[in-house]
Amino acid sequence: MKTRPLYLFAAAFGLLLAAAGCSAGDSSSGDDSNPANTAASGTAGYLTSVCPSTIKIQLGWYPQPDPYAMVFGLLAPGGKLDTGKAGYAGTALADPNQKIEIIGGGPLVSYQQVSSLMYADPDILLGDVSLDEAIAQSKKFPTVGVIAPFEKSPLGLMYNPDAVSFTSLQDVKDSKTTVLAASGQTSIAALVGLGKLDKSQIDSSYKYSPAQFVAANGKIAQQAFATEEPYAYENSSFWKKPTKVLLLADQGYPNYQNDFVVTPANLQSKAACLQRLVPLMQQSMIGYFKRPDATNALIADLSTKLKNPTPVTIGSEQFARDVMSSQGLVANAAGSPTFGLFDASRVQNMVEVVSPVFTGTANFDPEVKPGALFTNKFLDPSIGFAK
Repeated sequence: MKTRPLYLFAAAFGLLLAAAGCSAGDSSSGDDSNPANTAASGTAGYLTSVCPSTIKIQLGWYPQPDPYAMVFGLLAPGGKLDTGKAGYAGTALADPNQKIEIIGGGPLVSYQQVSSLMYADPDILLGDVSLDEAIAQSKKFPTVGVIAPFEKSPLGLMYNPDAVSFTSLQDVKDSKTTVLAASGQTSIAALVGLGKLDKSQIDSSYKYSPAQFVAANGKIAQQAFATEEPYAYENSSFWKKPTKVLLLADQGYPNYQNDFVVTPANLQSKAACLQRLVPLMQQSMIGYFKRPDATNALIADLSTKLKNPTPVTIGSEQFARDVMSSQGLVANAAGSPTFGLFDASRVQNMVEVVSPVFTGTANFDPEVKPGALFTNKFLDPSIGFAK
């Protein structure tokens, strides 16, 4: 769920570079020894020899560039949308025989959490699950992160700076400002449990409509992604002025947002597939920042056809891409040349931060170990944004 419940040697390698928008020089290593280069040669059988006939990827929200460009960028042109099940299926650029299906989430799946969907349908290989959700669901629906698209979470609280001024969550709490959020948001529940917000100020009726924000003249703190809602509101007919977003990542909540995860069973049984697929996802996201046009056009079209309540346009995608880059939301892991890496100490910190909040809840494992929540073994350490 959007917590808001977030894109290589023969002629075929050249085609993948063009479609994903990258060149060998865009990653920190582009030589022939780079597994991501040899791995993504576009050769028939490269993925199909080790992967399921269809690689199913479950999103937590509607198609959008942040951070889903990395999976839509895996596809060759000419895919098909099944609006009945919100699935877009196409051929993998890396293997003309490999089918990939990307399924929308949020309202498109009646707001079911992705972690539970992955257990309802074991054929889903990858799902979009943020770390706090993975911790909260660690007993009933355990998952393991294999790539972290966001180095810094874009999730925050949006407000009208002409009506109120917040520099911290303490300001929001002390002012007793209404916090508007969607029902079941793990991050909001955690912030209340941590005492950073009061339960009495939470309004969980948000359905992604701007009506309440507009009616209050933005004198509330509304759940938002810094990459999306500010552009949508400022360029709308109903608001037409700037907003600000207080990022939770800057307020002592170091969550890994919209990670792509697998179930422990698929971690074992699909390891060979993940070893080839995850580096392609790394390279795809880096390529998106170099040449986003094809991926942006596809996502904008899907957004329209699936009736995203926050419409994705070429302008909003450019805004999202600029924010992701300028604010360091999508970047190499801190102190590392690698994109998509989980930092073990940060995962440990999140477990320590939110475990007291979830203790006693049915789906939480009080014995959960940070190392069970992620693995970096499928990442290619040489693939990262050039310095």
